[in-house]
Parts: sequence; structure tokens; C-alpha cells
Amino acid sequence: MSYSRYYRYKLLTAQKKLYDELLKGIQNESTEIVIPGDWSEEDIEKVVFAVDYDNPELYYADLTDIRILKSKISAAFQMRYYCKAAERKKYDRMLQKAAAEILVPLLDQEKEDICLKIHDWLVFNCTYGDCDRFANASYSIIGVLLNHTAVCEGIAKTYKYLADLMRLRCIVAVGNAIGPNGTEEGHAWNIIRINNRCYHIDATLEQCIDDRYCSKAYYLLSTKEILRDHKFHPFFVLPYCDQTKNRLETVHSPSELLAFFISESKCYHSYSEVRVSRELTREKLMHVIDYEIPELDIAAYCNLKEYWFAESSRVLYLHWR
Repeated sequence: MSYSRYYRYKLLTAQKKLYDELLKGIQNESTEIVIPGDWSEEDIEKVVFAVDYDNPELYYADLTDIRILKSKISAAFQMRYYCKAAERKKYDRMLQKAAAEILVPLLDQEKEDICLKIHDWLVFNCTYGDCDRFANASYSIIGVLLNHTAVCEGIAKTYKYLADLMRLRCIVAVGNAIGPNGTEEGHAWNIIRINNRCYHIDATLEQCIDDRYCSKAYYLLSTKEILRDHKFHPFFVLPYCDQTKNRLETVHSPSELLAFFISESKCYHSYSEVRVSRELTREKLMHVIDYEIPELDIAAYCNLKEYWFAESSRVLYLHWR
């Protein structure tokens, strides 16, 4: 059962009744759920969206292709399920076991540490892609927890599923991701509440390098920061995240980049990452690394094995020898 149901909270009172009845019917695996009332298309669309993204444990229900028969006195939801009740119980046990392996070691940790460990587990253990081991697995907790393969929606729903089990308030945020060339694609990520403040987390877009290093470019961001390369779905107003707790340092000038590079080269890290402000163009960035650093400190430059720059997140990754 979900600990946090943000989208239900944002519904109108009448819509909450529709939400509750639809959810109860799905939990009972009813093939037809008849709910009295004169419901508009907007009511139904918003409620189905809310039930879907509030409740990641509903992996067994097809919420993308519901046949709805509507009249002035009721709406009948004709549901399809991906598995029968006995099979669902088997999958529920497998999911609970997989979640326990992740979460039991975190039971005595602080909320922020739990958030980070869930983030890191997803980045290290889940590959982005299609999973055909179970219907719709790529878009659900089944793909992540049982097959370690999913797309952004499955990853975001799994973050919420694990956060719910740890009694952390979490939302699956839905919208678009904006690529470096300006193209947009449907995307899902999370908003987490820690100590009465909300932050964005996007585990899908993080980098897992050599199975050893997990980036933090999209961890605990403010709304202003996430909007650099994300857009929000207009259905629901999301909480405004007015602060950041992102762990990345930001460099604004060639001199700051030089100082960061030389300092990190002496720290015996395997990897480093730094956010680059827009004042430093890609061309300036490359010039500093390829020309200015070798002239200033050839030893520091020789410690660098490789580097790459993520244009959308404005993050520079350094791999040291």
C-alpha cells in the first residue's frame, strides 16, 4: 500500500470518491468497476493518471488501455490484468523479497541517507531498456526489481515503491526530458520530501561508470535546476522545490575549472564530476582541459585518463588514472 498519494490529495472531493472506488476495484481485480456519478472526461483522465502514478504496486493492472462506458448516472471501467490472482501473489512475494534485500540494511539510517542509497541502487543495478519477461514490465516495478531492466517510468515508480516502504513521501513526476539539441521526449522522475522540503531526483539520467561510480548530477535538485532540461506535465501542479542539496560543485569560469581540476587530480579519486555554468561554453571547456591545464600543470593533466561532458545536465565527468 502506498504511503504517499500526492495526486489523490490534489483531486477535487468528488474526484477522490472516483479515485477510491477505482483503486478498490483494481485491488480486488474486478474486471468491471461501475462507479455511480456523472463523470466528465477530465475527471476520468485525471483520476486514472492519479491512481496509476500514486500506486506503483499496481503492476498487475493495465491502466493504459481501460475501456470506459460512460452515462449520466455512472461510469463502467472495463479492466484488463496482466496476471491472475495466484500468479500475482507469487510476484508480490518476489517483489517483497527483492525490496527487503535493498531496504533492511537501511532501517536505522537517516532519511537523506536512505534517499541516496535507493538512488544509488537504481543507478548501479538497473539498465535502461525494454523488458519482455512480464507484460508492461519495462514500465513497472517488475522490470526493475525482478529483471533489472526498465525505462524511466519503471525506474521512477520503483523509487516511489521503495520510498513508500520506508515511509518517505515521494511523487512520480511526469513530463518531458529535453535533449541537448532541444528535442523533447516523455519522461518520469521523482520528487522526494526530506525534513519538510522537496527535491527532484532523476535516477534514470544518472551515469553509472564502470560499475564503480554513480553520478549525482540529478540528485536533490531544486525546481529551477531540474527545469534546465525537464518540463512538467500540466495535469497537476507539482510541489515547488525552492532549495537544492545537490552535492556537485559548480564552476563558473576557466580559472575555477582549472582550480577544481588540479585539486581533484591530487585526491586519488577514480572519478570526479562538476557542474559547469552556462558562461563556460563547450568550446571554452575543451580549450581549458586540452590546452590550458597541460601548460599549467602537466602532472595533473597526465593523471587524467578520459573525460566527457553531458550537455543537457551541464556536468563534466573526469576519469582519473
